[in-house]
Amino acid sequence: MINGGHNVLARHDRKPAIGVILPMLSGFYMGEITSTLRAYGADKGVNLIFYRVGHKRDFDLPFALDHVDGLIIVLHAAANSLVEQAVAKGIPVVSVAASYAPLAVESFSSDQKKWRMCAV
Repeated sequence: MINGGHNVLARHDRKPAIGVILPMLSGFYMGEITSTLRAYGADKGVNLIFYRVGHKRDFDLPFALDHVDGLIIVLHAAANSLVEQAVAKGIPVVSVAASYAPLAVESFSSDQKKWRMCAV
Protein backbone atom coordinates (compact mmCIF):
# COMPACT_ATOMS: atom_id res chain seq x y z
CA MET A 1 0.00 0.00 0.00
CA ILE A 2 1.54 3.29 -1.05
CA ASN A 3 0.68 6.39 1.00
CA GLY A 4 2.03 9.70 -0.27
CA GLY A 5 5.07 8.05 -1.83
CA HIS A 6 5.99 6.20 1.38
CA ASN A 7 5.80 2.43 1.24
CA VAL A 8 3.58 1.95 4.28
CA LEU A 9 3.59 -1.46 5.95
CA ALA A 10 4.15 -3.16 2.60
CA ARG A 11 7.87 -3.78 2.55
CA HIS A 12 8.20 -7.42 1.71
CA ASP A 13 11.90 -7.63 2.54
CA ARG A 14 11.37 -7.10 6.30
CA LYS A 15 8.84 -6.86 9.09
CA PRO A 16 7.04 -3.53 9.45
CA ALA A 17 8.78 -1.13 11.84
CA ILE A 18 6.88 1.27 14.08
CA GLY A 19 8.66 4.07 15.93
CA VAL A 20 7.30 4.73 19.43
CA ILE A 21 8.25 8.10 20.92
CA LEU A 22 7.70 8.39 24.68
CA PRO A 23 8.97 10.70 27.42
CA MET A 24 9.98 7.69 29.57
CA LEU A 25 10.06 3.90 29.14
CA SER A 26 9.28 2.89 32.72
CA GLY A 27 7.06 3.86 35.61
CA PHE A 28 3.40 3.15 36.27
CA TYR A 29 1.90 4.79 33.17
CA MET A 30 4.74 4.63 30.65
CA GLY A 31 5.83 1.16 31.76
CA GLU A 32 2.35 -0.22 31.12
CA ILE A 33 2.20 1.40 27.68
CA THR A 34 5.67 0.10 26.80
CA SER A 35 5.01 -3.47 27.92
CA THR A 36 1.60 -3.58 26.22
CA LEU A 37 3.04 -2.33 22.93
CA ARG A 38 5.94 -4.82 23.14
CA ALA A 39 3.53 -7.72 23.65
CA TYR A 40 1.27 -6.55 20.83
CA GLY A 41 4.20 -6.00 18.48
CA ALA A 42 5.59 -9.47 19.18
CA ASP A 43 2.16 -11.01 18.63
CA LYS A 44 1.64 -9.20 15.32
CA GLY A 45 5.19 -9.57 13.99
CA VAL A 46 5.98 -5.86 14.09
CA ASN A 47 9.38 -4.42 14.99
CA LEU A 48 9.05 -1.60 17.50
CA ILE A 49 11.72 1.05 17.88
CA PHE A 50 11.34 2.86 21.21
CA TYR A 51 12.66 6.39 21.62
CA ARG A 52 12.93 7.71 25.18
CA VAL A 53 13.09 11.46 24.69
CA GLY A 54 12.34 13.09 28.05
CA HIS A 55 9.64 15.58 28.94
CA LYS A 56 10.68 18.66 26.92
CA ARG A 57 8.26 17.97 24.03
CA ASP A 58 10.85 19.18 21.55
CA PHE A 59 12.16 15.93 20.02
CA ASP A 60 12.52 16.69 16.33
CA LEU A 61 15.37 14.55 14.98
CA PRO A 62 14.06 12.91 11.79
CA PHE A 63 16.88 10.35 11.70
CA ALA A 64 14.56 7.32 11.52
CA LEU A 65 11.76 8.56 9.29
CA ASP A 66 13.23 6.68 6.34
CA HIS A 67 13.22 3.45 8.36
CA VAL A 68 9.78 3.38 10.00
CA ASP A 69 6.41 2.53 8.56
CA GLY A 70 4.44 4.35 11.26
CA LEU A 71 4.81 6.40 14.43
CA ILE A 72 3.13 6.22 17.82
CA ILE A 73 3.68 9.32 19.94
CA VAL A 74 2.79 9.40 23.64
CA LEU A 75 2.05 12.63 25.57
CA HIS A 76 3.36 15.18 23.05
CA ALA A 77 6.83 13.61 23.23
CA ALA A 78 7.60 14.78 19.67
CA ALA A 79 7.79 18.32 18.36
CA ASN A 80 5.16 19.44 15.85
CA SER A 81 7.92 19.82 13.24
CA LEU A 82 8.78 16.09 13.42
CA VAL A 83 5.11 15.13 13.15
CA GLU A 84 4.71 17.46 10.16
CA GLN A 85 7.68 15.78 8.45
CA ALA A 86 6.27 12.30 9.08
CA VAL A 87 2.83 13.26 7.75
CA ALA A 88 4.43 14.91 4.70
CA LYS A 89 6.29 11.64 3.98
CA GLY A 90 3.01 9.72 4.20
CA ILE A 91 3.93 7.96 7.43
CA PRO A 92 0.84 7.19 9.53
CA VAL A 93 1.02 8.83 12.96
CA VAL A 94 -1.01 7.92 16.05
CA SER A 95 -0.94 10.10 19.15
CA VAL A 96 -1.78 8.78 22.61
CA ALA A 97 -3.12 11.29 25.16
CA ALA A 98 -2.20 14.33 23.06
CA SER A 99 -3.43 16.17 19.99
CA TYR A 100 -1.45 17.37 17.00
CA ALA A 101 -4.43 19.08 15.36
CA PRO A 102 -4.80 20.22 12.63
CA LEU A 103 -2.30 17.62 11.30
CA ALA A 104 -3.63 14.32 9.95
CA VAL A 105 -2.87 12.40 13.14
CA GLU A 106 -5.16 9.90 14.84
CA SER A 107 -5.48 10.71 18.55
CA PHE A 108 -6.50 8.45 21.41
CA SER A 109 -7.10 9.54 24.97
CA SER A 110 -8.98 8.51 28.06
CA ASP A 111 -11.25 10.64 30.22
CA GLN A 112 -10.68 8.99 33.61
CA LYS A 113 -12.71 11.57 35.52
CA LYS A 114 -15.78 11.06 33.31
CA TRP A 115 -15.67 7.27 33.64
CA ARG A 116 -14.99 7.40 37.37
CA MET A 117 -18.14 9.51 37.79
CA CYS A 118 -20.13 6.99 35.71
CA ALA A 119 -19.00 4.17 37.98
CA VAL A 120 -20.22 5.91 41.12
